[in-house]
Amino acid sequence: MIPIALSYRIIKNKNAYAQEERKLETLDIELYREKKEIQSQYDAVSEGEDPEESLREEIRKELLLSIEEDRKVLLEKAKEELEKEREEVLAQARNQGFEEGYMAGKEEGYEETLAFRKNAITMLEEAEVLSKEYLDENEEKIIQLSARIAERIVGETLETQEDSLMLLARPILQEYGKTENVIVTCHPDKVAFMKCQIPEIKAMCPKAHVLILQDRNLEENDILIENENQITDLSIRKQIARFIELATE
Repeated sequence: MIPIALSYRIIKNKNAYAQEERKLETLDIELYREKKEIQSQYDAVSEGEDPEESLREEIRKELLLSIEEDRKVLLEKAKEELEKEREEVLAQARNQGFEEGYMAGKEEGYEETLAFRKNAITMLEEAEVLSKEYLDENEEKIIQLSARIAERIVGETLETQEDSLMLLARPILQEYGKTENVIVTCHPDKVAFMKCQIPEIKAMCPKAHVLILQDRNLEENDILIENENQITDLSIRKQIARFIELATE
């Protein structure tokens, strides 16, 4: 190649020579490179390097790289699935624990309510027994106390009403309607009042002869009414005593 370029350069003129020289120089460089690469490959083969082995090594590296990438993807996916499963298990455990706790609390509350109810019933039964025992043991005292309270209330009521004695006498006088004699005995302070009531007494006992008497031993609101057949004591204390007698029989 080089000798041809030299002879070619001889027959050309100066300008042509310069142009061809530049072309030959470029061509020579590329040919030199190709030759160098071929020589390098030849040297490599000569030194014992197997191109097929190199190719296999390159393929092996690519496979290992691909396998490593797939392994990472699978590992990441497995981690995600494991985390998801763990969250589901935890959620299920929490729900189950909440449900069990709720049911346990509900059952415990029911048991406490039932126990409280039983205790309340027991206390009421005991209170009823004690109350009955107390009433049985203190019946007479309670009746006496009630009588005193009733006497005081009735006495105060009669004192506030002008015709208090007539409130007591009217029912009896109505029963004496056909009697011939009516005798009314009261406290001296009430004699004048009772005399004023004679017209009403005669209206209830039209055939009766009415007589008003006084007795200092009577209470101010006590009154006795009698006819030819019977005497009726309308004193509050006597009536309550009779009530006590009937209640304790």
